[in-house]
Amino acid sequence: VYKRQTGDYVASQAGYEKVISFKPDYAVAWYGLAQAFEAQENYPQAVINVSRAIELEDAYAPFYVLSSKVKLALGDHQGTVEDATKAIKLDPENRDAFFYRAEALLSIDLAEKAELDYAAAIKCDKNFAMAYYKRGICSEKLADYRGAKSFFKKAIKKNKQFKEAYIKRADIWLKLEKPKKALPDLTSAISINKENIDLLLRRGFLRMDLLDFQRASDDFGQVVKRKPELAEAHYGLGNSRYQIGNIKSACKEWKIALELGDIRAAEQISKYCIE
Repeated sequence: VYKRQTGDYVASQAGYEKVISFKPDYAVAWYGLAQAFEAQENYPQAVINVSRAIELEDAYAPFYVLSSKVKLALGDHQGTVEDATKAIKLDPENRDAFFYRAEALLSIDLAEKAELDYAAAIKCDKNFAMAYYKRGICSEKLADYRGAKSFFKKAIKKNKQFKEAYIKRADIWLKLEKPKKALPDLTSAISINKENIDLLLRRGFLRMDLLDFQRASDDFGQVVKRKPELAEAHYGLGNSRYQIGNIKSACKEWKIALELGDIRAAEQISKYCIE
């Protein structure tokens, strides 16, 4: 157990295997061995060992919770639902059992049922930021955009560094046709992960839509500097440079974009770039 707690899962695995060699009917050792395999992302072996633990002791909720987790990782959604349901019957306050069942249900497009389980997980743990986030995902799938916005807001409140929640809330603001409100969320996501080129590119185009051409140019410029082979960034940079009156630079960027495969640049060049 100490080895598992300190993150030395290979040593933990060896330790549990040694215990099992002396005491093969010790269910907790099989469970510990399954945890060690799960931590190493060896999910098939984790399933085999936790199944053995369940055979030896079929009334212990954590065994079923772990089994549902590894089956979810293997894409066995029916098995996940079955094991999570057994765990919930044994321990109705187990947030992870509700969460894994919800994840399986969401994966097979049963968003309404999944939302109920995410809600139950939150009831077990009011600070469960990921469950709030996933409720937002369910609401978005059900076209309840205001509900989705509310859940993403709660996820952010519980975890100020929840980048994905900021991104998804930005998506919702755009669906609600409020791009000005999407901008601060994209900026928050970028501040959390400053190396994310996709977010910078996305903010650049959003700033273009908001007619903030200089800041858009700054964003595209950063992307081009970090990833000069990205055609879309050169195209956006050309557009923003044109809008701030730098025609020569705009034409240069559009030509690079076209060379890199962004055919939209051809129209811009034919309209605005005179040899």
